[in-house]
Amino acid sequence: MKETKLFGKLLPANIDIQGILKKVRKKYDLPEIELGDDPMESYIGHDLDYESIYREIEEGVQKIEWPMPESFKALYLAHKTGKITLSKAAEDASEELQNEIKILMQGYIQILIPTFTRIDAMIEQTTNYAFTYLITGETPEVDESWFGEVQTREMFGETMIIAQASSASDVKAISDQFRAEHRRVFGEQPKITKGRLNAADHLRMKYEGKSISDIADNYILRHPTEFPKDPRSKKYRTAKKKKEQSIKKSMQRLEEVFRSKIGDKK
Repeated sequence: MKETKLFGKLLPANIDIQGILKKVRKKYDLPEIELGDDPMESYIGHDLDYESIYREIEEGVQKIEWPMPESFKALYLAHKTGKITLSKAAEDASEELQNEIKILMQGYIQILIPTFTRIDAMIEQTTNYAFTYLITGETPEVDESWFGEVQTREMFGETMIIAQASSASDVKAISDQFRAEHRRVFGEQPKITKGRLNAADHLRMKYEGKSISDIADNYILRHPTEFPKDPRSKKYRTAKKKKEQSIKKSMQRLEEVFRSKIGDKK
C-alpha cells in the first residue's frame, strides 16, 4: 500500500515529532542520522541507554495534542482513566440527570472502543517509528490500520462488523476486508431474488394472522385471469388449492432468507 510508505517517510517531519527528537538528541548528545549513514559508526563513543531514550520518546508522543473534537476527547479520556467527568454545565444538573448522562456517555464509549483502540495503537506505533528513525535514520511504513480497518465486536447483544475508513484509505482494500470478515462471521448469505421478493406481501399477511386461504383469495383478486371464473367449480377449487401450495412454498423459502438476514437461526 503506497499510502503507508508515503506517510512513513513523512512522519519524522511532523512538527511534534521533530520537537521530541530534537530534545532527545540534545539530552543524549546524539547525531542526526542521514540517509546512507552507518548508525553504528555515528554512535561510536556514545554509551546509549536505549530503554530510557525510548521511554522519553513515548512520553513525548503521549503528550501530543492529537486533533480531535473536545466531546470526543472527553470520551477518550474517560475510556483511558475509567472515570467519566461531566462538563461544567452538567455539574449543575440534578443527580438523576447526571446519572443518565453518564449512562449515555458509557454507551458512546462502548461504541467508540474500536476507534479508541486504533488511537492507542497509533500512539504506540508512532513511538516505535520515531525511535527507529532516531537510531537508524530509516523510515518504516506506517501500519495500514492508520487509514482504516475492519473489526468484529459485540454491540447491544449483537455481533457487528465495523469498517472504519479515512480520506487516505484504500477503499478497495477496506471493502475486500469487510466482505471477507462478513463471510467469515456470518457465512454465505442467500440472495433476495425478484421471485422471492414477490412473496413478501404474502409473508406479511401471514405474520398479520391471515390464513393461507385468505392469502390465496387476495392473490386471485389481483390476478383473476389466471383462474376459472366460477368460484364454485371444481376447476376453480383445484386451481386455488394448487396456488395455496405454491404460496406456502414461496413463503417458506422467503422466511428462511429473512431469518438468515436477521441472524435468527430457528
